Amino acid sequence: MRKAVLFFAAAFIFFSFSCTDFPDGEICPGSEVVARVDVGVTSSQEIGGGGRSILPSAFDGGGYEYYLFYIDTLSSSASGYSFYGTVSLSYTSQTEATASVEFRPSVYRFVLYACPSHLSSPSENEAKSAAVLSGATIADIRSVRKILFYLDSASLSAKGTVSVDMDSSWAFPDGWDFSDGSASVTVGIYDKNTGKPVAVGTENPYRLSYPSDVSDALHLSGFSFGGAEIMPGAYDFIVRFANARLGTQYEWSDDITIVPNRTTSAEISVPNVIENVPAPPSSFSVSVSGANDDSDFYTAFFSWNDDADNETGFEIEIADVSSWHSNLDGVMLMIPDVSDDASWDDTVSEPSYAGNDVNVYDEKSYSEYISHYYGYFGNSADFSPDSYSLKRNSTRARFFLQLGRRYIARIRSVGDAGKSAWVYGDFDSGGINVFRLSYMTDSGIVSSYESQSASGVPIDFPSSPLWKSWRVSSGTGEAYPVGDAGQPVPYTGHANLYLVGEYDASDDGSSAYDWADGDVILYGWGNAGGNVYFGGLSEDASGLSRLCDEGQFVSVSKSSVGTLRWELSPSAKSYSSVTLSIRKSTDDAPVYSQLWDTSTKVWTVDASSLDDGIYIATFSALSAAFPGKEFIFSAVVEITD
Repeated sequence: MRKAVLFFAAAFIFFSFSCTDFPDGEICPGSEVVARVDVGVTSSQEIGGGGRSILPSAFDGGGYEYYLFYIDTLSSSASGYSFYGTVSLSYTSQTEATASVEFRPSVYRFVLYACPSHLSSPSENEAKSAAVLSGATIADIRSVRKILFYLDSASLSAKGTVSVDMDSSWAFPDGWDFSDGSASVTVGIYDKNTGKPVAVGTENPYRLSYPSDVSDALHLSGFSFGGAEIMPGAYDFIVRFANARLGTQYEWSDDITIVPNRTTSAEISVPNVIENVPAPPSSFSVSVSGANDDSDFYTAFFSWNDDADNETGFEIEIADVSSWHSNLDGVMLMIPDVSDDASWDDTVSEPSYAGNDVNVYDEKSYSEYISHYYGYFGNSADFSPDSYSLKRNSTRARFFLQLGRRYIARIRSVGDAGKSAWVYGDFDSGGINVFRLSYMTDSGIVSSYESQSASGVPIDFPSSPLWKSWRVSSGTGEAYPVGDAGQPVPYTGHANLYLVGEYDASDDGSSAYDWADGDVILYGWGNAGGNVYFGGLSEDASGLSRLCDEGQFVSVSKSSVGTLRWELSPSAKSYSSVTLSIRKSTDDAPVYSQLWDTSTKVWTVDASSLDDGIYIATFSALSAAFPGKEFIFSAVVEITD
């Protein structure tokens, strides 16, 4: 089914080029010099073509008058739009036209109205009230010689009307008897968002008239909803067939576009939808965006072609199949090619990979889902909840998926007579997956956002200093495979990966210094009293000496820890001074900085003063053994509630 392509909202665009005769600054507002300006007019409406689309007559420019208004924004006397005159357009296609006008060089706001009848020197309000389409732009005529208007009806408030002829070439099946009123047909125009009718027949439901032989096809000519006037916009045009005796109801629907000051006329051939299951959608795909350090979620935009004309909505099923993959062994474990019901069932029910999470969303559950996340991500400027739904005639939905997980998805149409076959997404190998790939260096945490690849995602690091080993930020120090030159092997997992590197050392101290195990001890004073040791280590000396190895990652809960305490333990090294600086991984400025001198070898920080997040604790040491050399030691601390 060909769905109506709607007008986009009004926009503006400039085309600048070198102009030697009117350079900037040489002509002031009010100059008598006149500049010729090329006007481009275009409509984003798709005109003509096959298929059913309930639209007004084509906007090919025939029978319209175009009225141009302007405001000179640099004029001190400007007060509202002034009438420039009628613009004569030359058409280059059904949707594009050009004209030429003359203005004194200045900065102008323009508005152009397309009216279906002639107006004599109209005011701006008069032209707006009579217009079918309008467009606005702003341009600096001192340097710009071409302006472009996009025409649509978004800014107009005049109403439109509807008049349609409906026919069918099929006969009603047995049991559909209109003579006693048990069967009826309702024709209505409904708000896409609320589902409420904006116009129905003169009765509710409106019963069409039939010959005594109810097997004859229906016909209704000039159906105009009693002359109802409707605000401009896109609506659902729905024909419902109801049978009270059988307790059944079926519908046929399409988009309908209402344009101000115009009648939307159409001849509609209504197909037989009684007892017919809707056709499945096609071209089911997904694109992703929005991954960032401030959220554990990203946005997945699902889209599809609506190939049915009798669906009441859609269902999308999303399965989390993260358990199909081992993240650290460097071996890609691919999920099967999920392209039919059998492979889907095998994938989501495979007992060896228990824990797969499957969620199905219909119109109602999706509405609840998107309302929740719209509130959660309410600051997202590009989000319009009206643009995404699983309602009839929809072609896209928006989901917020979790970073570091893998998903597969499928979709089907839902109608009064049943549900279509499932259609499977043609996604990249490994399903839908975006993960955060982060690593820590002495200069901070660097993150990128990747998708799973069978060949693995390269992890690129600076060549200096060298890296001796890598560990995963699980708090357990689990090793990650290291390849040539200390580089980690390409990552073939899908989960968020955070690597902590340990620097290699040099004998002369010219590169990163080798802080021996036990130089720094980190523990906490518990809220309930007593020391809290991290990493599950014992309180003996050997346990403490391992707590802050180079590159150590620890997680600290503020509910159990009151004070964080770092101690510089006795060491054979000779330091002239050591500074502890703590900063959040996303910030440049430290939240704590303290220099150790001859009398202080302990640093204490109130854990409750730190916001939740990941912090880098950096020890900068000046060594007496290598005068003038500064050596860096870094550890990562995660602060949680």
